[in-house]
Amino acid sequence: MINVLALACEFQQGFPPDEVPEKTNDREGFFHLANFIGDLERVELHYLIRDFSDVNFEQRKAFLTMLVVDFNRHKKLRHKVELSITDQYSNMYDCVKKVPQSVFLAEKAIKASGIEPIHKVCRGGTLGAKVAEKGIACPNIFSGGYNFNSKHELITLEGMQDATHVLVQICRLAIEMMKM
Repeated sequence: MINVLALACEFQQGFPPDEVPEKTNDREGFFHLANFIGDLERVELHYLIRDFSDVNFEQRKAFLTMLVVDFNRHKKLRHKVELSITDQYSNMYDCVKKVPQSVFLAEKAIKASGIEPIHKVCRGGTLGAKVAEKGIACPNIFSGGYNFNSKHELITLEGMQDATHVLVQICRLAIEMMKM
């Protein structure tokens, strides 16, 4: 009898141990085991692959493909490990850099709201990335929340009010720009 849960744990050990979200920062890419579902006979591992460079992103997908090929070759299992890769979204920077006025407008609105802009990369999926895929430059702005993607994620009423004020300022400034 083969315990596929143990095999899945062994497969997980093939990933670079330092290329995980908790050991990377800023623009460093990573592999993230997001879901592990199974029993003694069948198991599914769901990974998030993130990178800020298209070349590195493709290299990460190629690494995963080779990891599966090597694992299958080494283990000689009757039922092979199967791989399915689905791209979730593209790096929104490619869209935003084509329309730099979107960042300028957001910065100006944030400053007009009495807040000092802080430029940080977003690590993880964002709605802005999905909007950018449609060709609409949509830089991420704050929403008033803290500790995103953690069990301690929270949002304050004051933060939401500030974010709403910034959105109103963006609309006002965009209308002014269109009148010029």
